Amino acid sequence: MREKYFPSDKIMIAIALDHLARISFDQQNYDQAIRTYERALTIRMKFHHASHLDIAVAQNNIGSC
Repeated sequence: MREKYFPSDKIMIAIALDHLARISFDQQNYDQAIRTYERALTIRMKFHHASHLDIAVAQNNIGSC
């Protein structure tokens, strides 16, 4: 929904995607969770250096799937 109204490179989109990915993860839909976490990571990488904590957390989320 937010992507419809805001540019896809905004941090708020990444946060919303993280929440959606967590729901997919909780429902054991791991493939969907990975794809959604990866979209969030792609957005975050536009704003943060590779060693930023948010990048590490995003990578950890993907790895936990």
